[in-house]
Amino acid sequence: MLMRFLSTIIVSILLTVSIFGKEVSQQFKKAENLFQTRKYKKALNAFKQVRDASEQKEVNIYIAYCLAKLKRYSEALDKFNKILLDKQLKTRRKSGIMLMVAEIQEKQGKKAEAQKTYMELLKMKGAHPKHIQKAQLNLSKLVPAKTIIKRPCPNTGFGAWKKAQLIGIYNPLTAVVFNSSTGKIYGVWGENGQPIITPEIYHISLWKLVFRDNLKKLIELDDSTIKNTKITTTRTETGTSLNIALTVKKDFCQADLELEITLGKDSQELLWKIKKINNHSNIKLWEVSFPQFSLKVDGAPAENNLVTPWRRGRLFNGLQNLSLKEQYPGSSARFQCFAFYNRKSLKGMYLATNDTTGHEKEFYQTWNNINKSLVCSFLQFPANRGLNGNNYEMTYNIITRQYHGDWYDAARIYRNWWTKQWWAEKGPLYKRSDVPEWLKKVPVFLRLQTRQHRNITVESELKLAESWEKFLNGQPTAGTWYHYAEFKEPVPNHSKYPVSAIQGYCAPPFPGLVEGLKKMNSINMRPNVYLQSEIYNQDVSAKDAEYMRPALRVDSDMKPRLHVGENWVACLYSERWQKRYLEMSKHVLDMGFWGIYLDTFGKNHINHECFNVAHGHSAGGGNIDAQAQLSLGRKVRKLIKQRNPEFYMGGESCTELFVSILDYKLNAMNTYRKQIPMERAIYGDYILSHGRVIRGNEHNYCRQLASNFIEGMIPARFPGLPPKTKQARKFLLDIVSINNHTMEYLRAGEMLRPLKITPEPKPVTVNTECDEKKRAMKLKAIQSGVYRSGRDGSVGMVFVNISDEPYNLKLEINPMEYGFSKAKLQQMLPDGTKLEAITIAGKYKLAAKLEPFNIVFYILSK
Repeated sequence: MLMRFLSTIIVSILLTVSIFGKEVSQQFKKAENLFQTRKYKKALNAFKQVRDASEQKEVNIYIAYCLAKLKRYSEALDKFNKILLDKQLKTRRKSGIMLMVAEIQEKQGKKAEAQKTYMELLKMKGAHPKHIQKAQLNLSKLVPAKTIIKRPCPNTGFGAWKKAQLIGIYNPLTAVVFNSSTGKIYGVWGENGQPIITPEIYHISLWKLVFRDNLKKLIELDDSTIKNTKITTTRTETGTSLNIALTVKKDFCQADLELEITLGKDSQELLWKIKKINNHSNIKLWEVSFPQFSLKVDGAPAENNLVTPWRRGRLFNGLQNLSLKEQYPGSSARFQCFAFYNRKSLKGMYLATNDTTGHEKEFYQTWNNINKSLVCSFLQFPANRGLNGNNYEMTYNIITRQYHGDWYDAARIYRNWWTKQWWAEKGPLYKRSDVPEWLKKVPVFLRLQTRQHRNITVESELKLAESWEKFLNGQPTAGTWYHYAEFKEPVPNHSKYPVSAIQGYCAPPFPGLVEGLKKMNSINMRPNVYLQSEIYNQDVSAKDAEYMRPALRVDSDMKPRLHVGENWVACLYSERWQKRYLEMSKHVLDMGFWGIYLDTFGKNHINHECFNVAHGHSAGGGNIDAQAQLSLGRKVRKLIKQRNPEFYMGGESCTELFVSILDYKLNAMNTYRKQIPMERAIYGDYILSHGRVIRGNEHNYCRQLASNFIEGMIPARFPGLPPKTKQARKFLLDIVSINNHTMEYLRAGEMLRPLKITPEPKPVTVNTECDEKKRAMKLKAIQSGVYRSGRDGSVGMVFVNISDEPYNLKLEINPMEYGFSKAKLQQMLPDGTKLEAITIAGKYKLAAKLEPFNIVFYILSK
C-alpha cells in the first residue's frame, strides 16, 4: 500500500514532463498505459523496448519502478542507485526515488540502511513535502521512541555537576548536561525536572557549520564530525557556565569550536554563545547554525500556539505541519524573539537573540513529526565569509527559557530587555524631545506626488492639500512627496524603476514645486520627500554612472548587485555614496520639504550583502548592512535637525535598530493574516508609525483605519481626497479627534494586555492595502486596545465596532490589575468631553452599546 502511494506520486511528477519533446512515441505511450493499469510485467518488457530505441533516463526510472512492483528488489535498487548518480536529476524526483529506495530496504529487512536513507532524505533541500511527510511517518514506525531521560543532577542549589561521562550545570529551575566523551548534548531540563531536550529518534545536531569552496560547493559539518572534545565548567557567585572545546573535521574542512553555555544562580534563562570558530581550512566558513534544538511541547501540537516576529507579530494556532523562517534585521523580522505555548496550560518556551548591533540571522521553526517536537534553529552569517580561512565569533547570546503565559507574556520578557538597550536611550515618545510635538499628534499621513505622464501636477496636489486642510480644520498634516522632479517614464522592457532613482543625481525641481510647497506650508501641509537610500539608476547619465561605479554593492564574484535585474544598488558603507546622499538630501531640503523619507532603509537581506572590502567593511556577512544604514541615517538626521528641529525623518518597515534615529516608520501592511500587535506591545510607544495606502471602497477603508487606530498608528497613507461618504468622514474625524485628546495612550502609551470581550466578537472580512481583490482576511468585529499613560499612570481603554450591526459590549474590569486599589472610570467622547466618573473597587462589569463604526473610549485613573 505504501509503495503504491509513493509510486503514484512519482509517476504523476514524471508524467508532467515531456519525455521525447512535443510528441510521445507510441511505444512509450503503450508502456505507460500498461504501467498505469498495473500490468507491471508487460510494462517492463515494453519499457525495455523503448529503452533499446532511445536512451531516455525517464524510461529507466519507469523500469526501476516496474522492478520494484514485481518485487525484484535487488534489481530495482541497482537501477535506482545508478539513477541517483545523475547530477542533473531534479531534486523532487530524487527525493521520490530515495523514498522508494528506503521502503525497498525496509522490505528487505535492512532497517539500518533504510533509516540512513530516510535521514538523508529529510536533510535534502528542496525535497517534495509529501516525500518528507511520508519519510517522517515511516521513520517514526521504523525506529522505536527513545526513553525520556530524567534529570540526573541535583534539584537544589546551583553549580557544576559531573558523573562518569556526563557533565553539566544546574540550578533548581534549569539544567543542561553534555556527554564529555562525544561532545554532544545529553539533555536540557526545566522547572520541576520537565524535559526540554532529551535524545530523539531523529537526532538534531546542536550546531552545524557550512563551508563553501572556490567552486561554490557547500560542505556541511555537524556533531557527527567531532574528533576531539574538552568540556570544563566555571562557577562564580552569580552563576555557572559550561565551556566546550571541539575539533571537527570532514574531508579537507577542519575547525576548532569554543561554545559557552551560561546559567544564572536563580535564572530560568540559558545563554548560548559560540565564543570562537577557528577555521583551519583554506576555504570559506559560509554559514553557522547554532543553537539547533528539538524542543518538546506541552500536550499535543494542535493545542499549542507559535509566536513569531514576522512583521509586527504573527500567531499560528497549532504547530503541526509548520515550517517557517524569519530573517533579521529584515522586513520579515523586526525584532528577535519567538515563543510557543500550550493554550490551556500556558506552559511554553521563549527564545531570543540579544544582539544590539544588527548581525544578519535567520530564525527557523519546523514541526518534526518523528520526534513530535518543534525544531528551532538560529542561522548566522560569519563576517568575511567571502574570504578563504575566515573565522567567526558571536558577540551576543541566544536565550532559551521556559515561561508561563501567552504571546503577550513573551512580548513582556523581550520588552524588559529591549528598554535597557541603546536604541531606547531617548525614552518613549511622550518624553522624546527630538520628535516634533506636532508630528506626534498629526491627524493623517498623505501620499503626494508629481508625475507628468499621469497629468499629476503641483497644482493638482495643492488642491488635494486644500481639501485636507479644510477637512482637518487646519491641523498640521504630514505626508511624503514622490517624484520631486520630472523624469522619463520607464520604457516597456524595464520592469520597474524606483520612483526616486529614476530622477538621477540632484535633479531640478518639478516646475512650480518650490512655490507650491510654500503655499502648502501656509495651510499647515508639511510634506517630506521620498529619497531612495540605495537604488541608483545608472542610465540617467553615463558619466555619472562611471563616477558611481566604485560605490556599488557587489556579490561574492565582485559583480554589481541589481534591483529587479536592472538598477544598480549602492553600498551605504561607501564614502562616495554617503557623500552623494547627503548632497541630494541638502538639494531637496532647499526646495522647501520638511524632511526626508528614506526608502528601502532600516532593514536588509543576507542576499544583498556587499563583498567589496574597499568600502571599509568585511567581505560579506556579519552586520555590515545594518551598521552602514545606521551610519548614513545618523548623518541624514543630523542634517535635517540642524536645518530645523521641526523637520522629520522616516524609513520603510524599519527594525528595532532604527528607533532612535527616526521620527517615524512606514508599516508595510495595514493588517495581515494571523496578525498580533506584538511589536506594539514591545516598543510601539518608542516610535511613531503610519499605515499603508488606503483607498477604494470606503466601507473596507474604515476597517483598515480601525486597525491603524487601535495600534496607535497615524492613519493610513492617503493618496487622494478625504473620504466622501458620511460614515467614513465621521469615522475618520472621530479617530483624529480622539487621537488629539489621547496621544499619551494610543500613540505614546505602553500597551497592556488585551481585554477579554464577551460575547466573542464575530469576524468580519477586510481586504488589505489598496488592492481589494487580494489578501482578504478576517478581523474581529470589535477592535480594542489598552494603554498606560507614561505621564500619570492612568489607563486608556478603546473599543471600535467595525461590523455592520450594533454590538452590546460586556467585559470585566479589575482596577487591581492596573495597580489601583480603587479607581475612577470615566468615558471620553470623541470631541474630548468627559462624562461623569464613577469610582470602582474590585471587579466591575462594564456594559456599553457600540453602533457600527463607533468608538468608545474609557479612562481608568486614581
